[in-house]
Amino acid sequence: MNDQERSSIFHENVNKADCSVIAIQAVTGWTYPEAEALALRHGYGGGAESGKGMWRGQIEIALGEAGYKMRGVPVEYGMETVATFAMDHPNGIYLLYTHGHVGVMVDGDVFNEFGAAINSLLEQATEIIG
Repeated sequence: MNDQERSSIFHENVNKADCSVIAIQAVTGWTYPEAEALALRHGYGGGAESGKGMWRGQIEIALGEAGYKMRGVPVEYGMETVATFAMDHPNGIYLLYTHGHVGVMVDGDVFNEFGAAINSLLEQATEIIG
């Protein structure tokens, strides 16, 4: 994804609360409607406003269907924040799970900080490896 595409995703999703769709969009570089269509096939029901977002596993299954491979990254549960993870992992694409939320970090840029503030405790991290 080039800088213009990243910027477009950032600006398109300011203050949105549908983190699972934005996560799929940030990983794939797809348009919001394309990412939402994949999410809808995997349990997405309208996001935070509806109370019908996606479970962690559903997001990863959806990305797998789109051809992405993933692996878990060890996280010091309750000790590591999004910020500390970013300092230790400046390159790559990661799904960053905090309490009730997912954000994506692409080469140090965190997409959808709405619920994953930089100082939020990280519960799980998954690296996109291909």
